[in-house]
Amino acid sequence: MTSRLFRAYCRLVLRHPLFWLAAVGALCAVAAWQATDFKLDASAESLTLENDQALEYYREIAKQYGLYICGGGLVENVPEFPDRWFNTNFIVGPTGEVVLKYHKWHINASLGLGTSPHDIFDEYTKHFGGGIKDLFPVIDTEIGKLG
Repeated sequence: MTSRLFRAYCRLVLRHPLFWLAAVGALCAVAAWQATDFKLDASAESLTLENDQALEYYREIAKQYGLYICGGGLVENVPEFPDRWFNTNFIVGPTGEVVLKYHKWHINASLGLGTSPHDIFDEYTKHFGGGIKDLFPVIDTEIGKLG
């Protein structure tokens, strides 16, 4: 099966590289053209975990089924740094409460110029702590450690 797929790939892609380069280039051009309509709402109201509709849905589901739900890529503004925002990972517990938050260290370029803890390390550790458990939090649960 693998050799058949490889032969098909060679026949369709490698024998027609200019076609595929043009196709990928066209897709990139369309994506770039559409990106001009992209809008990121960075108002204070949109940058909190408490007002996020997806998070509210996760809370309801976690509570209804007694689950832990891990989510990420949520843009968060924290009171300690009102002029900055973080790409935040979170875990919702079976009670529907956020039981863990983690500010990601590597910011996805598509999110723009978010803040990573290492960007403001000294200030960040003053507010959130500088130990390994503060910077990379883990919680103990009845199903094991989650982080």
